Amino acid sequence: MPHDPSLTAFSMLMQGQDEATIRHCLRLRRACGTLAAELGVEGRALRELEDGALLHDIGMFRIAAGIRAKSGPLTESEWQQIHRHPDLGADLVGEITTLEASAEIVRSHHERWDGSGYPRGVAGEQIPLGARILTVIDAFDAMCEGSRHRPRRTPEEARDEILRCSGTQFDPRVVAAFESRFQDLVRIRDSG
Repeated sequence: MPHDPSLTAFSMLMQGQDEATIRHCLRLRRACGTLAAELGVEGRALRELEDGALLHDIGMFRIAAGIRAKSGPLTESEWQQIHRHPDLGADLVGEITTLEASAEIVRSHHERWDGSGYPRGVAGEQIPLGARILTVIDAFDAMCEGSRHRPRRTPEEARDEILRCSGTQFDPRVVAAFESRFQDLVRIRDSG
């Protein structure tokens, strides 16, 4: 099933014209599709995951620009605001009837396998599989990209960190699939 170009346009509009963010979201959609295929996710569940990946950080646009762009350390209050973005994004995405399942992926993409994530602190299989896939792919891409707050890592360094966090931050089954498709995921990462 082809992707709805209006959804891509909506994502770009809501996230601003920040090219790096747009490329990140498009890479995540492709990479999540690759990892999902390894795990046997297909059909409607695959589409919901890919849409969730495209829109995963859309709630950030509702966080004050000064917090989003801050180059120094964030205060506790600012971190609390950042931790709201999954709920803010899910609430926005969930308003679109055809994206209700994707909204739960958006809401859960910072949850951790061991329950130490946010916004709800759910654990294990309480986290939708699509969100568990997105969490691994988002972490991999973010580590390879780097930011003002953390240095860029090589794909191999990022892979090693994901393997190290299997069973705590990440679903071990998703990590095993990630390791199996690692070279494909590096190619997606390098292509855009």
